[in-house]
Amino acid sequence: MLQELSEGTDTGNYFLYHIRISKKELVTHDVSLLKEGIDAVVSTEAFRKEVSASLKDAKCLTSEIVWQKEK
Repeated sequence: MLQELSEGTDTGNYFLYHIRISKKELVTHDVSLLKEGIDAVVSTEAFRKEVSASLKDAKCLTSEIVWQKEK
């Protein structure tokens, strides 16, 4: 999870990424919290449950970027 800062000030925006690494590439996706959303996240445990439930839905992974090393 990444926290967005603007000139050192918390903007209140957070970003969660799914990362898959293989020998040939790195693939990243934005992760959407689909079950109950960010408002349901009131603790670390609630966050874990929300992410786990959301990852069961293929629609939660968006904005795929495939990174490949140049030779």
